[in-house]
Amino acid sequence: MRAVFLLLIILVTCCRSTFAQQKSETKPVLVYVEVMPVFPGGEDSLMRFIADHFSLPDREDVQGVSGKVIVRITINENGHVSDAGILKSLHPLYNKEALRVVRLLPPFKPGLRQGKPIKTEYLIPMNFRSGIQY
Repeated sequence: MRAVFLLLIILVTCCRSTFAQQKSETKPVLVYVEVMPVFPGGEDSLMRFIADHFSLPDREDVQGVSGKVIVRITINENGHVSDAGILKSLHPLYNKEALRVVRLLPPFKPGLRQGKPIKTEYLIPMNFRSGIQY
């Protein structure tokens, strides 16, 4: 019994150290950096891009649905968008379309920390009213 308990402690200790090593090897994704990522042409161009590429079928189940979808993306060191996910949901159809559109985004100017490009988390709010984006 004592040997089993000791073996269990050794296994847990080994797993914890292996996990810690794996976790420390990945680069962090920061929320705030000295220079945040910038979409080509600025925020107005980003909103225009989203509006131009967003299309949702005119369906009864989204009529009268109003609110906000917030999409969380990662802008990597090269400015490319990755890891898109819904932070605040509104309706499954809006969520799906919001993710599709952000995956079409061209590269951003990446965020900088101490003058070097770094992975940065970026939030994109999208407001909807009765099937119309605003």
